[in-house]
Amino acid sequence: MRHPFAICSLLLASAVSMAQAQEAGYSNYREAMAAGASLYNAGKLAESRKPLEAAAKLAESDSDKCRIHQTLVVVYAEGGDFPKMFESAEFVIEHAPYPAMASLTCRALLGHVHKKGQAEAARKRYEQRLLKNDKDRTAMYVMSNYHGLLDRDFAQQCKYFQGLLHLNKADGKDFDFELAGKLAFAYRLSNQFVESAELFEKIAPLHKDETAWDYKEAAGAWLKAGQKDKALAAAKKADELGADARAERSIDRWHSELGEVFLATGEGALAVKHYELAIEKAKADYYKKKFAEELEKAKKL
Repeated sequence: MRHPFAICSLLLASAVSMAQAQEAGYSNYREAMAAGASLYNAGKLAESRKPLEAAAKLAESDSDKCRIHQTLVVVYAEGGDFPKMFESAEFVIEHAPYPAMASLTCRALLGHVHKKGQAEAARKRYEQRLLKNDKDRTAMYVMSNYHGLLDRDFAQQCKYFQGLLHLNKADGKDFDFELAGKLAFAYRLSNQFVESAELFEKIAPLHKDETAWDYKEAAGAWLKAGQKDKALAAAKKADELGADARAERSIDRWHSELGEVFLATGEGALAVKHYELAIEKAKADYYKKKFAEELEKAKKL
């Protein structure tokens, strides 16, 4: 429970923010938002800043505030106010009503960081925050995306994904299968194939709608690790389960990658089956031709 003094301080800060917004000429959120949106949509980003900031102060829900701060990230980036750009993005990451909003905002932030030559400033900002507090979830989250999108240092990305999973466990949060899947994939991208395969197999049985996909990913990682027996076992599990919801979104890839494992492990009939389906499902002629070449190899086994 908050201390009464802390509650009073929060109420006072809220009252000050609202007073500042009203001093800017806007009596309520809708009025300020309408003015800001009109200017923003007209391409007048600098002019939209004042009413959008007022709207952020007058908004009562985190959802509304997040939508405004998403827009302010762009306004601040284009205006060169990078500290405010980071602050608005951080607000969304910390208060987003659903994970996709936080993810999209973080990716947008890093896009602006790259475009505006602020990559080094961003790295220093969040590394310094983590030096002060190694449990800073926001800094850890941004850096996990930074290493995946900007410098593509996947080994470092793994460390931040691991940190987030450990933090979730310490905070008593439910296991995040999506995050674990990202870590497993980052292991693979950083050539940690055994770690990748083991993690994919660990999460597969309980990963709703992605169990078969995870076994397929594990099979590919085991193959990269040179452990064909384990690759074949995982691939057969995926084949027996059939394409799940995740696989259906990339169905030609699903079949071609299973075909690759079966081809490499000498399972001709299964390789033929999956390459034929990959050709059937592929939309691009380039991939149809590529899979057809592999199919011919499979038929010779």
